[in-house]
Amino acid sequence: MAYQRQGTLPYGATIEYQYASIGNSAGVNETPVTQRKVTHSDPNGTMVDTWSYTIPISGANGTSSILNPDGGTVKHYFYARYGGNGQFHGQTYKIVQPDGSEVDQIWGSQTAPAHPANLSIANPFVQTEIRSVASSGSPQKSAVKQFSYDLNGNLLQTQDYDWINFSQVVFGRHTNSIPARRFW
Repeated sequence: MAYQRQGTLPYGATIEYQYASIGNSAGVNETPVTQRKVTHSDPNGTMVDTWSYTIPISGANGTSSILNPDGGTVKHYFYARYGGNGQFHGQTYKIVQPDGSEVDQIWGSQTAPAHPANLSIANPFVQTEIRSVASSGSPQKSAVKQFSYDLNGNLLQTQDYDWINFSQVVFGRHTNSIPARRFW
């Protein structure tokens, strides 16, 4: 499979990608992006911005990291991508920004009433999102959104809740790292 390695953007900047080619525990050959480099001009001369990506290749729950040009690291936490019996394979359940702010996502799923018995993944969707802002590297305040969908995956309703202290959000997780219902 061929991947775009470089290109020129409409305003003249160039972008380059580097990839790794590795097999994983499921026997699938993957080629995750390991680096993105953007070269552009500004009044001070030519600038090069580089992002580095660390994406684990395993069947277990994992964390990927993105090192930004300013030195900050964004972490994405995700469910196991292969194996097991989880219904949220590869879905991201938490993103932590360099300043400690985070977005937690509680996933739900819906199965059509007349579904095959062997259907293990049934329309996953973000059921609740908890957005927390940080001060001095630790989350301080959180706002909660809940989403309701019909069986076709159409968004029916969004409920927004006001900011509360982060300490009031209960983060219970099952032993297999699937978030339990959280209370606020």
